Amino acid sequence: MENINTILQEHGSSLENIVKVTVFIANLEKAKAFNDIYYQYFKDEKKRPVRCCVQVAKLGPGVEVEVEFIALA
Repeated sequence: MENINTILQEHGSSLENIVKVTVFIANLEKAKAFNDIYYQYFKDEKKRPVRCCVQVAKLGPGVEVEVEFIALA
């Protein structure tokens, strides 16, 4: 989350401009832990971006979650 925030700011945008998030997670049982962190960044549920979360069979070595963001510039 901090990485995407930094990248967005470097390009004149911010987390507030994210319109869609796709979460790829290796184990859906860890979704609550992800949500706990996610909601720290998107506190206002009325302003949260649209989100899709899918369990995947395998991500990169040692990777438990991958997140794709689409944001307005």
